[in-house]
Amino acid sequence: MEAVERAKLNTKVHLDFSSASIDSIEEMLGRVHEDHLKNPLTEKELSLQSIRWGAYIGEMIKRVGTGKWQRDSEKAGRGTMPVVFDSENEAFPCSWAFKRIADDPEDNIIFKFQFCSDPNLRKHGERRERDLRDRLTRSNRNALENSEGVLAISSL
Repeated sequence: MEAVERAKLNTKVHLDFSSASIDSIEEMLGRVHEDHLKNPLTEKELSLQSIRWGAYIGEMIKRVGTGKWQRDSEKAGRGTMPVVFDSENEAFPCSWAFKRIADDPEDNIIFKFQFCSDPNLRKHGERRERDLRDRLTRSNRNALENSEGVLAISSL
């Protein structure tokens, strides 16, 4: 895999697809980000870097979980290359790499990897997402009911 060869050649880091190597990947993406700030990558270079490092991260996710690669996502669209766990859960490691390189350290991939590789965290996240969705639905319904009342009053 190209990421493994690049890491060994450029930084003398041995990547072995273990969970422990996520720290090395984060560090390397941090260096790529710093280089990108000094000498911006072209869109093509940024895309290639994102796919290279994202593919490695995706393979790590697959090895610690039950995910599998797909070209397209039912939720995010064509060409998004998710690692799919089940009908509800997907991860987008190439997008993670892109954001880490293009944006800043706040897009740290370590937490995202830990979240995807720990089924308990994923279940907790799913529960929180469902709760949030339910609250938003109730909130939107209440806002609509309130606005209909305001509209009815204002039309008098």
